[in-house]
Amino acid sequence: MLSSLHFQFFSDTMGDMKVICEVSRPHYHPGPSFAKKVTKKRDLSVPPHWVAHERIEKDGISYAIVMPPRQRELYEVEQEPHIHIPQYVTIEINGHKLKAKVKVEPHAFNPRVHFDDKTAAQLGINNGDVCEAIV
Repeated sequence: MLSSLHFQFFSDTMGDMKVICEVSRPHYHPGPSFAKKVTKKRDLSVPPHWVAHERIEKDGISYAIVMPPRQRELYEVEQEPHIHIPQYVTIEINGHKLKAKVKVEPHAFNPRVHFDDKTAAQLGINNGDVCEAIV
């Protein structure tokens, strides 16, 4: 069940690995030829990415626009994670154990995995929830 829930590791006083959850919704990463002028709505947790006020429609789905442009355009609804440092962990939240791939951004030690908003809703996960990484 891999999709778009982001998480960051931190240790509590006992040394357990805890995970802060973030839920991802359908979004669009424009390619280098993207010419539409957009305005910043807010920064995302993965610098230097930010989401625009404007949205884009495709096949009846409304997508948030995530900037800056990438080397190729990408529409993400239910997604596999983009892995920089492959590693598998098991996370536990709301009584569910899930095997997940971890991704670390090259500019910051910020491991994360992705689950989409439908999976997060099914498991009762909200932005900011904390779960345990079993490594």
